[in-house]
Amino acid sequence: PHAFLRLPFSPHRTGSQALMTSRREAHLKEALGDDLYARVKRSRLLVVGAGGIGCELLKNLVLAGFDDIDIIDLDTIDVSNLNRQFLFRKHHVGQPKSTVAKESVASFSPHTRIQAHLGNIMEPRFACRYFSQFDVVLNALDNAKARSYVNSICIATERPLIESGTTGFKGQVRVIGGDVECYECQVQTNTEQTFAVCTIRSTPDRPEHCVQWAKYLYELMFGDPNDDNLLADLKHELKQEEHSDHNGKLVADRFAENIFNKLFKKDIEQNRELQDMAKNFFRPPPIPLSLDGAMRLTDGNGNIHGANGNASSSSSTTNAGTPAAIAEQKVWSVHECAQKFIGAITTMYNERGDEVGTLQFSKEDPIAVDFVAAASNLRSHNFHIAKKSRWDVQSIAGRIVPAIATTNAIVAGLQTVNLYHVLEQVMLQEKKEEKQAANGTTHTNGVAPHSDDKRSGTQQISLINSKCRNAWLQLWDSKQSKLVIGERLSAPRPDCVACSSPPARVTITDMDWTIGDFVATVIQGALQVKEPVVYFNNDPIWQHQYDDEEDDMDDDNCPEMSLSGRGLYDGCIIDINDLSDWTPVEPTDDNPMGKEYKSFNCVVFADVSVGSCPKGFRIDRPPKFKPPPPTPAPPAAENGSTPAGGGK
Repeated sequence: PHAFLRLPFSPHRTGSQALMTSRREAHLKEALGDDLYARVKRSRLLVVGAGGIGCELLKNLVLAGFDDIDIIDLDTIDVSNLNRQFLFRKHHVGQPKSTVAKESVASFSPHTRIQAHLGNIMEPRFACRYFSQFDVVLNALDNAKARSYVNSICIATERPLIESGTTGFKGQVRVIGGDVECYECQVQTNTEQTFAVCTIRSTPDRPEHCVQWAKYLYELMFGDPNDDNLLADLKHELKQEEHSDHNGKLVADRFAENIFNKLFKKDIEQNRELQDMAKNFFRPPPIPLSLDGAMRLTDGNGNIHGANGNASSSSSTTNAGTPAAIAEQKVWSVHECAQKFIGAITTMYNERGDEVGTLQFSKEDPIAVDFVAAASNLRSHNFHIAKKSRWDVQSIAGRIVPAIATTNAIVAGLQTVNLYHVLEQVMLQEKKEEKQAANGTTHTNGVAPHSDDKRSGTQQISLINSKCRNAWLQLWDSKQSKLVIGERLSAPRPDCVACSSPPARVTITDMDWTIGDFVATVIQGALQVKEPVVYFNNDPIWQHQYDDEEDDMDDDNCPEMSLSGRGLYDGCIIDINDLSDWTPVEPTDDNPMGKEYKSFNCVVFADVSVGSCPKGFRIDRPPKFKPPPPTPAPPAAENGSTPAGGGK
């Protein structure tokens, strides 16, 4: 709407914060209309992620009239964030992203209530009961596992989710919930490996993150000092580690030792302090590693691993099948990595000193590969990540897409526009339910209202025919006229494991129920699952006992242990399979028996008030089994007819 073009974003045009806010609100009301404006004002939003997209999104939401927002992020601010996450400044480095983002937007919208949380979205405190407080959830994450988790929680709590992501100049926004595709419905066809720079710099959790960090380190130490580098702020600090002899010549081996202790010990100790502050539920603190400590590490047999201190220039030139080629696929010990790291730096300065300052990483340069392989594995050791062989590192290195501030801004804007359209559908659903209540014909689809459910109704909103659009941002060129491509929302895939069947909901008094009682009374009794296998976080917590294996299964199932003792918590999701009900499928290596068991997800809430129920629990929504895969067709006869016994 044209009214938005008159939003007074610059305080210099108004003279006061109060006047700017008043004029902005007036223009918002004019653009949105009274009803939508009122719904915006009473909406409560959850923003997951305060990085590149999250900063832009939070700024948009505040300026777009939303007054009640929670934001969650597990990271602290790194200097590498400052070139694209514009709510942060240099003096914020080391502070939690969510807290600083809240403080920054409060400066131009003081009346907005923003609750900042430092933590992992997958922690128990952010489970289904927490999500039920919000009208809409907006993702600004760079982690596929976390995005999938948020998707599952939003499905379980029937909360609309506006998902986003960027890869360099490309980006996408997807609207999820109700009667449209979820995050898992669309097969991810992009095989190019891309990684978020803030994850690489501060919170790696995959070997690929460490490989890319090591590549940046290589180019920082041996490349053009004027190049824009993710680790550019370390240039001065690394310079201070240089050691020269009495003639002023760099002593390469001493310099390499100093670099080692700075990167893998001192810097990791600082990172550990930041993670201690964040109290990360899922991430163990990193392990500082000194050079002396690395040299003392042994393999599983107690032998100290040795390696040639100098990088070999022939390590990548032998033919496949030779001992050298086989050695490339061996994972170095920490001791070997330390020696390779020191040896590569020493070789580079002693033998190729005239090239230092001009080099770029090349997979064809054996010293470069040795350096990156050693540095990445040492960092992997710091962060409890599996090490990779030299051959694996060589294949990973060299593919990273930087984050682009403009892409983040466009994607966050598209999320905000879709948010308005989602709320329009929420309003339609609320009016429908009000009319049903007035006529005494309220339908709940078998779902009992939950005490923490913020919305007035219990039915899912319909988005399939809404104004919402999935949007794809592409790099513009002269051959195509559109920068942003929009598409109508699609219905869910009927075989999607995440959204094809809504989770059952069960409320029990507390998590002190024993596993045996919960399975016998709730799962087998009320939910009528004859032979249950129960999973939590992909780990089995109960397997059906057959008569000939009762003694062994009792030990595995721990029927007397409480639910909380097995890690379950209020609002968690469990997966239940029924071994007595299955469909034949094509056998595979993962499923040699060719049986697809019926299964469903179930959200388990704890509420002491249900103790007044006759059985001490309540089924808020009965299970709906996930649809089985299609049954394999019988083989056709040579003439194309159905074999005998195949039916009509």
